[in-house]
Amino acid sequence: MNKKRITLAIVFGLGIIITVIATRTLYQFATTQLVIELERDADALTHILQARIDAALEVQYSLKALFAVQQNITADSFNHFAMTLLSHNSDFQAISWRPRVAQTDRPQFEAQAKQTLAPDYQIYENVNGQRVRAPDRDVYYPVMFNEPTAVNSSALGLNTIQGLPDSVPTDEVVTKLQIFTTPPIQLVQTGKVGMVVYQVIATPDDPQRILGLTSVVLQATTLIETAFAKYDDTQAFSIYLYDSALPNQKLLYLNKAVQPATEVPAVDAGNRYQTSLELPNRVWTIEFHISPDLIDQRRSRSWIFVISSGLILTAMLTYHLYYQQRQAGALERRAEAIRSQHAQIQRLDQMKDDMIRVVSHDLRNPLANIMGYSALLQELGPDSIDFPHMVAQILASGEHMLALINDLLDIQQIESGMTFKLTLTPLADVMRESVNNNDLSASQRRINLILQLPPDELTVIADAARLVQVFDNLLSNAIKYTPVGGRIEFSAVRGEAQVTIFVTDTGLGIPNDALAHLFEKFYRVQSQAHLAVEGTGLGLSIVKMLVEKHHGQVGVRNNPTGGSTFYVTLPLPPQGRDIWNILT
Repeated sequence: MNKKRITLAIVFGLGIIITVIATRTLYQFATTQLVIELERDADALTHILQARIDAALEVQYSLKALFAVQQNITADSFNHFAMTLLSHNSDFQAISWRPRVAQTDRPQFEAQAKQTLAPDYQIYENVNGQRVRAPDRDVYYPVMFNEPTAVNSSALGLNTIQGLPDSVPTDEVVTKLQIFTTPPIQLVQTGKVGMVVYQVIATPDDPQRILGLTSVVLQATTLIETAFAKYDDTQAFSIYLYDSALPNQKLLYLNKAVQPATEVPAVDAGNRYQTSLELPNRVWTIEFHISPDLIDQRRSRSWIFVISSGLILTAMLTYHLYYQQRQAGALERRAEAIRSQHAQIQRLDQMKDDMIRVVSHDLRNPLANIMGYSALLQELGPDSIDFPHMVAQILASGEHMLALINDLLDIQQIESGMTFKLTLTPLADVMRESVNNNDLSASQRRINLILQLPPDELTVIADAARLVQVFDNLLSNAIKYTPVGGRIEFSAVRGEAQVTIFVTDTGLGIPNDALAHLFEKFYRVQSQAHLAVEGTGLGLSIVKMLVEKHHGQVGVRNNPTGGSTFYVTLPLPPQGRDIWNILT
């Protein structure tokens, strides 16, 4: 009897111990699960909101590129450009342009604006919430273009920028800024809370010469609730958003679960998650709190499992480990996705920078040459001894611009799915045509262009015109970078299943560190000798894209005796198969 009691006592004691252990484990599990969900949702929400803020910065960079190309922009041009940007960013309220207007230019500016923009246009300021005509100042930055005009016309002429000293822009203040965000303000257009991202626009050749300000207007409620729409109705978390630079943590946003709170409450560090959003010259802080009621609710459910904790403890621990691993895997996959997106954004940003460089340098410089020499021709007349030289410079600049534009169009057509007219093409005919196209250029430089033709019956499946374009690019490059009196060999060697075409020159050669980048868009070898030769940096990238569309490969190597060899490998038509099926 005593043994049974002892056994019962032991079992009872073990049961109590197991129950206590199970209860603590389940309580910790419930809290841990909530924390994981909190961090997961908080990171997702923050990423979405940061993406929308970054989109506003991308819009500003696009506007800066526009003014780099066209400083005296018209209302129609700005309208078309701004509406295109707004169509991709529905939570932006307005995109505006504020030109710099000196006091002496104000009458003429207002008169012209009344004719072209609005009959009652005037430069005004907000004083104590009242719209009054702006007093005499050294300089103004009034809203001139404000898209979409239909819902933002009330802001035309506004010279007030909240967040600046005295809310009035001056050259001294604006010159110190590049891109900045206002604190939360009451928008003139809607009366709702929002913020404005401003960017200083200066002339490309003189950063101190300010043309004006571009701005992107963001309505806070629309921006934030669009990002939080998926989670706004949940009672699981309390969400607080405030501007870190403002005193007393004044709330910019709080979700429905915590309204009408006016400040961030103090909670246990383990039940909250804090992150931040980066804006130009401002930082927003977001705090996510776990509701105490939700914690109690989750823990109360665990009592159902405590009754049988001794039987299912092992299973629960196993499941707990599995769940943690799965969550860790999900977080890692999400992190990898974010890294991939970040890399893609960096590639797109690099492409954007390349395009801005092309527009602002490779097109603007020859255009400036044309305008300069044209002005000299107009002044000096055709009897000037420099007349032939000036005409030659104008033609050369025009040819450079045309070549660059043609290369850009070719890349756009190829990347957008150009249709290729594939036929059984004699390789010898294509090589002869390319030599004929480049023979004159070679003769002018006394370059010996040697053609070693393959057998006439050797054919490839290709678009003949595009294959000629490939060989023309390679021969043209070889001629440009080969000194006068040099030698270029153009030959083809047949293999078992492919044919390789070689362009071998006695030119400058290519630095080893440039070989891996030679076929990238806009890349040019950064040596003095190579940069002295006119080029767009796109020809070899077009060659690579066209060759790959023909299921071939292109490469380059330096010759031991000097110069370089470019080679193109193309597949031969398969034997014993219906060629018509391949072509169609």
